[in-house]
Amino acid sequence: MNTMNPTVTMKGEFIPTFGTIINGIGTVNTALVRVRTTDLKFLPTKANPRSYNEGGTTTKKIANTLRNEPELFEVLNRGLTIVCSDCTYKSGNVIFTFTDDSQGLVDGGHSFYTAMKNQNRDAKVIIKVIYNNGAEELANRISETFNTSEKVKEMSLNNLRGYFEFIKKELKNKEYFCDIKWEQNAKKRISCSRIIGLMNCFNPIKYGHGVFGEKTTGNPSDSYNSENHTQNDFKKCFENYGETINNPYYKMKYVIPELIELFEWAECNFVRLYNKNKGCSYNKVIATLPNKTKVKLFEMDGGNHTTLFYNKELGQYVPTPFIYPIVAPLRIFLEEDKDGFYYFIVDPKEILEEVGPYLIKYVLSNYLDNYCTTAIMKEPTFWSTLYEKTIIFKNTAMHN
Repeated sequence: MNTMNPTVTMKGEFIPTFGTIINGIGTVNTALVRVRTTDLKFLPTKANPRSYNEGGTTTKKIANTLRNEPELFEVLNRGLTIVCSDCTYKSGNVIFTFTDDSQGLVDGGHSFYTAMKNQNRDAKVIIKVIYNNGAEELANRISETFNTSEKVKEMSLNNLRGYFEFIKKELKNKEYFCDIKWEQNAKKRISCSRIIGLMNCFNPIKYGHGVFGEKTTGNPSDSYNSENHTQNDFKKCFENYGETINNPYYKMKYVIPELIELFEWAECNFVRLYNKNKGCSYNKVIATLPNKTKVKLFEMDGGNHTTLFYNKELGQYVPTPFIYPIVAPLRIFLEEDKDGFYYFIVDPKEILEEVGPYLIKYVLSNYLDNYCTTAIMKEPTFWSTLYEKTIIFKNTAMHN
């Protein structure tokens, strides 16, 4: 929110509706406000979990109604919803008072921005206002509730809940930080779901510490294939444990930059490590792929020959999906410090230098059997073989 302008005043009609006293929270009042687009003013939008998607289908439909049937806009559009500390009406003006970033526009962001861009159209906008001290207490919950349709990604809601703050703190000084997208529709290069997916790979509580015969709950195949699944798991851990060492994601806070550096190193050295295998040539592997398969891999990876985080040019195309199963087994080199946080007992890049050639060869061999990344990612034996090979390395090479 723009803290230099805690109040927003606009000409409009004001109809108070209900007032409710909620035990332990306070009073919640609601009102309906009708404003012409010509009188609409900018509102705080940080409380809305989604960024504005100017080129989206929803935005185009809203703009079409504004431009072609402005007199029907207040009927066909579901309007805006605002949470604020206070809402008053004086001399034909509605005055909204905002006191922190959790307040502001919580629903109807696309309608709001589209109306602001088409203020020359004489249309009316309906605003539902939720205000008073009870609204202050419930602001985040109200925003989350109004944005639970299928179109809102869990990533945006997790950001609204503040669950990413510890990650942002650890990465704020990294050169790629400004390229990370924390909410839906933000025009950034890196989805934070890629970071959550990477952390999911290194969850030893969920997927194993590296002990033969241990029971695990599956494999981290959803780290790349299912963004919502990993975001939901992340959410559940925070709902159950918050920012404590009982939360496996929070336990990783100090190794997050190291995980990203490892991922980057694996991308940059993928070809070299594969070529360390006797008789193996990555160029020959790529040359044997059908053109249709090359295009599919390239498009699935965003059409880039660059690394995910640092955006470095690669001499040869390396599919991002192949990196996750190669780095995931290295979670067995995580241990807890005296405070319960994870740390690497050795430099994981040094480990990958040794065991990486085999892991990469195994990944490529499986892929070349059917040219389907989704199929191999869902195969339990694919992950368990990579995992067990790394355990063998740990129990032999590291003890010699």
